[in-house]
Amino acid sequence: MPAAVLAQALQYTNYWIIGHGYWGQPSGTGVYWSLAVEEHFYLAFPWFFIGLQRMKAAARTQAFILWGLCALILAWRLVLVFHDHAPTLRTYLASDTRIDSILFGCALAVWRNPVLDAVALNDRRWKGVYLPAAVLLLACCLLVRGDAFRETFRYSLQGAALTVLFIGAIRYNRWPVFAWLNSRVLVFIGLLSYSLYLVHLAVILRIAHALPGVGQVAQAVFRSPSPSRSRG
Repeated sequence: MPAAVLAQALQYTNYWIIGHGYWGQPSGTGVYWSLAVEEHFYLAFPWFFIGLQRMKAAARTQAFILWGLCALILAWRLVLVFHDHAPTLRTYLASDTRIDSILFGCALAVWRNPVLDAVALNDRRWKGVYLPAAVLLLACCLLVRGDAFRETFRYSLQGAALTVLFIGAIRYNRWPVFAWLNSRVLVFIGLLSYSLYLVHLAVILRIAHALPGVGQVAQAVFRSPSPSRSRG
């Protein structure tokens, strides 16, 4: 459908899907909605960040402002879900409800950056408390399957947990828990990961068409359920 393809080309396909569903999009491009979220963020955030620099805000203040934005986005999702009873697609795909996932990374980049900033960490506390707690929190986010939780708090809790895990993976990169991530195979896959993400659904659908049985196995293993098909 030309209008759906145009939405992808102009990077508003996430809002197109919210209004029209996935119908009309080229097969295998259903994941492209996330590109629109990223593009909207990249268009707006530099101006916001320039404003922070002109305010001469300290790095710590900048991080707290970004976390404050994450809290506001969570509050907005709560309004949409519990007051407006918005459909899952609205909170799952929209830029205004999902950019907090990127903002968590921005906050980590500006303050106590594990790569650039020499911040002393309590190894025993991080390895024995913070990192296990982050893993447990991520596991809970996967186990709690209710729509209301998934479309409100889960995104925020995942962002917080992943922030801790990213710090650990970078600062303790030789610790056996994280060292395997630096293997040549995984580093190579990491370099290709974004390209693999863009084509993985098309490949899965092609396999499902050519080999129906194998396709079902592949979908079960690699494909996350579409919110339009599963609300679990």
